[in-house]
Amino acid sequence: MFSVQSVSLENTKAFNKIVCDYVSGSLNKMFYEHEYNLNSFERVIQTRNFELHKRLVLSNKLSDQYGSLLTEKDAGLVNKNINLLADEKTFTVTTGHQLSLLTGPLYFIYKILTAIKLAEELKKKFPEYSFVPVYWMATEDHDFEEIKSVNLFGNKVEWSKTSHIATGRISTDGIEQFTEQALALFGNSLNNASEIVSIIKESYQPSKTLADATRLLVHSLFKKYGLVVVDGDDTEFKKQFKSVIRDDIFNQSTFKNVNQTNAELEKHYSVQVNPREINFSI
Repeated sequence: MFSVQSVSLENTKAFNKIVCDYVSGSLNKMFYEHEYNLNSFERVIQTRNFELHKRLVLSNKLSDQYGSLLTEKDAGLVNKNINLLADEKTFTVTTGHQLSLLTGPLYFIYKILTAIKLAEELKKKFPEYSFVPVYWMATEDHDFEEIKSVNLFGNKVEWSKTSHIATGRISTDGIEQFTEQALALFGNSLNNASEIVSIIKESYQPSKTLADATRLLVHSLFKKYGLVVVDGDDTEFKKQFKSVIRDDIFNQSTFKNVNQTNAELEKHYSVQVNPREINFSI
């Protein structure tokens, strides 16, 4: 028999003080709106109201982004969830991460699993609503140096490429040497190694973009849970966001608000986010 023991977040030493304080309820409430418990989601649901045309844009564009992936016989739950996004009683549980090669650090996987699990728990608590787990790809992040390598079984494998454009737009041409080096480390002894190798080979084909490759990789790993992958680098999506973009450029509201919050945070915590005056660029 197994013995199960609970360990507090603070005792894991894996989370900083502000996260531990929020989870424990000791964080000053001026820094957040909802408490860390399932009951808070009832209030969240009541305050979320998305216009139907925006829901339709999201659902239709996601169908376009996925294309033929939705015709796979085991992609039914993903297709269902994309269609559910057009329904006013559907909400998302969203996580996000950079386009790390082969998912990169393990918390890439943990983030997605947490979103999936929370969506399941919310459906149990609020059965009259639907909850869709979402992975938002940081396709417009420019820090390619941060994602171009991965540590596998104690070995660093790196894609010998240089890029300064949005990472989602990077072509996977020339990635073959990276994937060959990575796959050579898997061997045949690992459980499900052959399946994982097959998924990686299929995902990182030349002549794709890194966004397309990451979508296929994540979709292959999590489609049975209905995870929906979003690429925000899309003209139609950005049109829905134009009032925020305009405000940021002309009023610098984000810069002012975050700096104001930081001034209060740094009295007790290490500040982690320092905004720019304008957070958009061509």
